[in-house]
Amino acid sequence: MLNWLLEDDAPGVQYLARARLLGESPRSRRMLTLRRRCNEYPPVARMLARVDDAIAAGDYAKYRGAYWTLIFLAQVHADGRDPRARRLVEHVLATQLDNGGFSASGTPGNEIGCLTANVLWASVQLGYGDDDRVIRGYRRLAERILPHGGVPCRVLQTCLHTACKMTLPQTLRCLAAAPEGTLKKDMKKLRQVLVRQLLDVSVYRFVRPDVAEYHHAVKVRPKGVPERAVRERWIAERTFDDDELLPKPGWLRFGFPRSYNPDLLEGMLALAELGVEHDPAMDDALGIIESKRMPDGRWKLEESLNGKMLADIEKKGKPSKWVTLRAAIVLQRYRGLEPG
Repeated sequence: MLNWLLEDDAPGVQYLARARLLGESPRSRRMLTLRRRCNEYPPVARMLARVDDAIAAGDYAKYRGAYWTLIFLAQVHADGRDPRARRLVEHVLATQLDNGGFSASGTPGNEIGCLTANVLWASVQLGYGDDDRVIRGYRRLAERILPHGGVPCRVLQTCLHTACKMTLPQTLRCLAAAPEGTLKKDMKKLRQVLVRQLLDVSVYRFVRPDVAEYHHAVKVRPKGVPERAVRERWIAERTFDDDELLPKPGWLRFGFPRSYNPDLLEGMLALAELGVEHDPAMDDALGIIESKRMPDGRWKLEESLNGKMLADIEKKGKPSKWVTLRAAIVLQRYRGLEPG
């Protein structure tokens, strides 16, 4: 498996495998050369060639707009020193709300926590960690999440959670990448709150067993009764222990790159990147990751956004270097996997 990840056809995979699995210094001559080659990876080259198309498509346009192209470029480890990458980052950061967040429509009413976290993470990966706009964005995450006790989301108005679970992996990855200049005390509090929430649902089990019944109640509610009222009464009258929650089905299928909807592998990757120690609450998720390993040590691409992005990345149903890299990083930390 390791030799496969170290092949020359995907410089970003090779770079991260050497850094994360083998502990190679980013300052070594080989790593410096690899970093310069990351933009030769065909999906990166195609996306960079179409940066102007991404900007013209609209910022939040799924999945060819500026926001998503920025996020995908960072996920495939593009080198942000390229002038086209910098132009894209500058465009995206110029859309930042005055409060530091990012919005699907450019207005505060459509501010989205997971979008803010994804844009900040991508900006850091592309070399903007010391930018004042990025630092302000991290402050905004703390301002929104800490008083709420979790990640707020407009969609919560129509679901049975009081804080978003889907965005936990990406928000935690954003916190793992928090640059110097962020408020360390706030970042520590955020990590503690959100790590606990992810572990409390065993990383991927956060679907209430009464969700179908609730949606039916909403559908047949009396005329004039707002959905909000049905939701508030439902939550007040019905509670479930964490061990009664069900798996999020889509999180059991591993994909790359991820958009606003991650999977349990990305959840475990976030915990690994934060340096979270092993917890028994991880064991089910780790077992699922191990069960998907093929006899040759690789993992398949089970979910894909191919055909929706500016460039396709790998092939659905085939062995995936990106998914395999993520799984190897997680299992090395929590299962002592020897890359080989």
